[in-house]
Formats: sequence, structure tokens, C-alpha cells
Amino acid sequence: IFLKINSNKKYNKEGTAYSASSFEIKVDNTYILNTDYQGNKLTENYLVVVNADIRSFYGSNSLFLKDFELKIDNFEFKPITKYSTKLVDLGVSYEESILSTNFANYLFIFEIPTKLATSEMNFNYNDKGVNLEIRLEPKEITTTSLAITNKIGEGMSFKDTLGDISFKVNNFEIEDRFKLQYNYCVKNDDCVVSYEYIKASIDKNYDKYVIRLNVDYYNDSGLKVKNFYQFLSKFGFISYKLDDKWYIQSGGFEQIKSNKANTGNDIYIGIDSKMQKASNIKLLFNIRGSRYEYELKYVKHEEIIIYNILFYML
Repeated sequence: IFLKINSNKKYNKEGTAYSASSFEIKVDNTYILNTDYQGNKLTENYLVVVNADIRSFYGSNSLFLKDFELKIDNFEFKPITKYSTKLVDLGVSYEESILSTNFANYLFIFEIPTKLATSEMNFNYNDKGVNLEIRLEPKEITTTSLAITNKIGEGMSFKDTLGDISFKVNNFEIEDRFKLQYNYCVKNDDCVVSYEYIKASIDKNYDKYVIRLNVDYYNDSGLKVKNFYQFLSKFGFISYKLDDKWYIQSGGFEQIKSNKANTGNDIYIGIDSKMQKASNIKLLFNIRGSRYEYELKYVKHEEIIIYNILFYML
């Protein structure tokens, strides 16, 4: 009797689609990190994030998270969802979503001890007693030194950090309110010109004005951020310079929508009223240590001096 033992086990690998009884899965990438998209530390441990495409053979089917696991040495870890909102730049966390027959991209998030971060890792799914096992090749996401500056009228791309997302601000205005024109129609052929005022809601902490941004926004990344307002709210800040001092509005952006007029690419956002008098205004985006600055308004110090001289001469 001859017994042949093969000690070199052949694992499934990333980048190839594998089938189980009811679904097909392909691991696109695996990341290891411990910060959110703005570079803030999430945990003293590490997170292993498996980015995978999944589809169901039968449609309208869901998989249980408990059937997935990350195996490292003799340790097994189950997926968690508590960091989902902090990793939106990487994708959408799988939370037993309904699958279709078309591939959809999801994240599987695991928290592991620091000491295991350099060990071999396998992504497993137990399918009715048959174990589907994929050897992972995690890439460490670290802070980069990328710094990009653009100005109004120019396009800004986030391909290096978020994927195929870009925008261009064509022009902007800041007012206490905006007057929009629309047609009020009693019947299809019986319309009169009417007007609607766009203004911010009352805030107890500070007076609010409205900034109108005319923006061309493009997103083909798979990241579910439908419009520029959502993008700014999730990833951005507004910085402005007033009397040689910089201020930041880092949240609480109020999107003001028209109920009647067609606003096209115009976006209206409630802001601090002090921004109207600012000499410089920037949109700032800090994504995994990469800093993006988009200058809406920029007045050099020398130009301010000239303006002041002309003002007093008049």
C-alpha cells in the first residue's frame, strides 16, 4: 500500500470567482488598517477588510454573516458591522443584504489582534458542510503625503483614494437668500411666472447665509454618494479666512432644496453668515491622510492692501 501525502495545500486565491451551492464570490482586494477615511484611529487592534463581489444563483437570496469567517493560524474571527460607517470610502458593508443574480460589491470587516496582522489569512465560507476557503493578500492602508490643490473652474479627481469620483465648481455666490423663478401652472397651457425664495433655517448658534454652488459632479466608483452635497457632507469641510484668521465649518451643512423651481446643477447649502465677508474660501477634503484643497475664492494679501488704499482714497 502506497500512501501519498501532499503537504502543499492548494488554496483558492483573490481575483478569481468561486462557486458555492447558492452563490458565486470573488475577492477583489483585502485591506488591513485601523483608521477611518479621515485618518482617525478606530481601534487599538487592526481591521481586516475583505472587498468581494457576490451574486446569487437564484436571485433574491441572502447569506448569513455567521457562516463567514477569517481564519488566522488557529484563530477564527466573525464579521462585524460596527465600523461600517467609518469605512465608506472602501465600499458598502455586507449586512445580510438581499443578493441578485448580478454581481454586487460588499465589504466583510474583521477585527483582529495586532500580533496577528502579519500572519497568513484565509477567508472562509461554510456552505452546507463544504468549506470554501480563499487565501488573502492584505494590503496595508497607511497615511499618505498626497496633497492636491485646485481652484474654481478646474476639475478635482479622487481616483487615487476613492475611485472614479470627480467634480468641478463652475461658479458660486453667497447671499442671505436666493430668488428663484418658476412657472406656476393651473393647466398645461395656463401658466404664470412665479418666484420662490431659498433661505437657510434659523440656527440658535450663529446666523446663516446660503452658498450656491454650480457643480459638475461625476461618480462611477461604486461608492453610494449620489450628489455633491452628500460628498461634501461625508468627506469635506469649508474653510474661510476672515481678518487674517482661518475658520472651519466642519459639519452641520444644511441642504436647501427648492420645492418648485428646477435648480439643475445648482446646490444650495446653509453656511455661517461670516463667510460672506471672507477674503479666502476653500473646500477641504481629508481622505486617509491625503489632503485636497479646492479654492473657491482667493485674494492675496497684497491685493487686500490695494483694495483698502482705494477704499480710503474714495
